[in-house]
Amino acid sequence: MKKEEDEFGQGVGFKNYSNELENLSEERKKMDVDCNVAKEYEQGLSPLSAKTMTTKMNNSKDKKMTGLRPSVPFHISTIPRPQDEFNIFVNNTNQPFEHVWLQRSEDGSRIIHPLEKLSESDFIDQNVGYIEPVRPPPIENTPFKLVEDVKELKQLAAKLHSVNEFAVDLEHNQYRSFQGLTCLMQISTRLEDYIVDTLKLRVYVGPYLREVFKDPSKRKVMHGADRDIVWLQRDFGIYICNMFDTQQASRVLDLERNSLEFLMLYFCGITVNKTYQNADWRLRPLPEDMLKYAREDTHYLLYIYDLMRRRLLSSSTISKGGNDLLLEVYRRSYDVCMQLYEKELLTNTSYLYIYGLQEADFNSQQLSVVAGLCEWRDAVARAEDESTGYILPNKTLLEIARQMPLTIGKLRRLVKAKHPYVEVNVDSIIDIIKNSIQNAAAFEPAVQQLKNGRQETVTEQNIVASTVSSQEERIAVGEVVNRLYGQTTKCVKEGYPKLEREIFNCGTSLQGSSFHLSHKPGEIKKEQNAYMMNTYNDFASVKPATEEVSGTPRHDFGLGISASKSKIDSGPKVSMGQSLQ
Repeated sequence: MKKEEDEFGQGVGFKNYSNELENLSEERKKMDVDCNVAKEYEQGLSPLSAKTMTTKMNNSKDKKMTGLRPSVPFHISTIPRPQDEFNIFVNNTNQPFEHVWLQRSEDGSRIIHPLEKLSESDFIDQNVGYIEPVRPPPIENTPFKLVEDVKELKQLAAKLHSVNEFAVDLEHNQYRSFQGLTCLMQISTRLEDYIVDTLKLRVYVGPYLREVFKDPSKRKVMHGADRDIVWLQRDFGIYICNMFDTQQASRVLDLERNSLEFLMLYFCGITVNKTYQNADWRLRPLPEDMLKYAREDTHYLLYIYDLMRRRLLSSSTISKGGNDLLLEVYRRSYDVCMQLYEKELLTNTSYLYIYGLQEADFNSQQLSVVAGLCEWRDAVARAEDESTGYILPNKTLLEIARQMPLTIGKLRRLVKAKHPYVEVNVDSIIDIIKNSIQNAAAFEPAVQQLKNGRQETVTEQNIVASTVSSQEERIAVGEVVNRLYGQTTKCVKEGYPKLEREIFNCGTSLQGSSFHLSHKPGEIKKEQNAYMMNTYNDFASVKPATEEVSGTPRHDFGLGISASKSKIDSGPKVSMGQSLQ
């Protein structure tokens, strides 16, 4: 759905959403699972047999194909913005994120993650072979609590302090805020399920749960925690010690697939409905079906963890490697936890990473328009706390740059979809286009750079094609690329690996800007205006850590916007939302 958001920039209606859900048919495909441990299966410690599993998956697929699925939009435009409803203040300034809850080194040069004092080997349970897996009770028979006030959150914290392990997951929304919002936190113990409303309790989650998450004596079981880790840091100042990532375990075990849906069916015989995977989790109150879906993400995790530990230890023993495989999972999970959130900062070349730009083959005038529109939408998105994809989707931005309309009428005919911030700022956008065309000569070096990038990619593709002979090898290479780049596989194939930075939330190239919006749906908060202005003024005095290209392009749209363009910097970027800092 991120690609859809990126391209179209608006929510999908209830009626047609089911046709747009990502990869559901793929998620229901037939699986050939190798289950040769009959003895374990009899004891209830082994996954389903391949025949049983295939039948379940096919039955599930048949039901999905023949029955009407509930339509679940990823964006419900009528939801009141949580930022307003729950007084959530966000700082969208172009300053690095400060990890204020972490200690610093003696010389103050770096921050110290609490895990640095520990090793992954500290978390291995040496008695794992003697621990019987604990199958969870049916979800309908399990006590459940929706935590919506401070008193309930305090009770949850006390419960977590009394156990040695618990499962965790998050639900997130990226589309209607500049940095992203954690909407829910699911937690399961061996006997109970909890869902924390992290929108209502945003400022309290950290103070009540920070210490228990950091406690290395308490194991946290998560699945695919890479983004959850940084969201916890960004929104709540929570840093995790002692985490077992079941997705990392599935990779170490070399299972056919690594999704939680697969693991739940493989280990528990549970077929889950992933319809709500991309739902709009800002919705309040949450329907029962969404609550059930959220609970399922953690309800079975501790049991899956039990079975995986046994499998890892057993496989290591067979391979005469001791607990090497189990240690490898903890090593990978350790590395995931050691990630430190970095706020994505504006650069003067960010427009070059827009999804779809590489294939557009724009001339200097069109590329100058792209840069100008990026600057504009970034300023609006920061001020209004909206995603850049909501303000002006990449697909629309590139089409405007391609046709370069010079009148309001032509612009409105071109922008067929309703984009509120475009509608009320058409005059500014026309001015940007006109001024960008005048500044086009300065973008010739960037045009040549993009052209060189396309040629290099074609060369790389030819090299790969010449070295990968069989169809099976090509498929294997494709799967590796897909895992590395996720939804950006198309970008990588077609010629610009760095474009994965800008799949959904384009980091743009505004520098030293003092920007005023004309008319907007919804007022910009005074404090947001203040820190936005300060940020741009501060940023103007900072020299970019990039190398200038010849002929520095500059924009001056009569809006107080000016920017210099540089060579593409190759430093890593984080594009999964930004922080309160």
